[in-house]
Amino acid sequence: MRCGALRLRNFKNITTETILWGEGLNLLVGKNGAGKTNCLEALHLLLGWGPLGDRKDIASWGSAEKKTYVTGDFFG
Repeated sequence: MRCGALRLRNFKNITTETILWGEGLNLLVGKNGAGKTNCLEALHLLLGWGPLGDRKDIASWGSAEKKTYVTGDFFG
């Protein structure tokens, strides 16, 4: 099974983001605090493996909106 897209809204330090995964090897590159680990944690949640930390820590940091959305497209 392959993940084609990961969509996040109000997930930790990510306000809104869509990641389109290509075929083969995909790398997440960015500065410290950019959200690389948070993207992987969102994928972890989407696969049904649960949060890596406290559930209260999932909602966007500093956001008034308490709803968090993590969706993805899988195929193969």
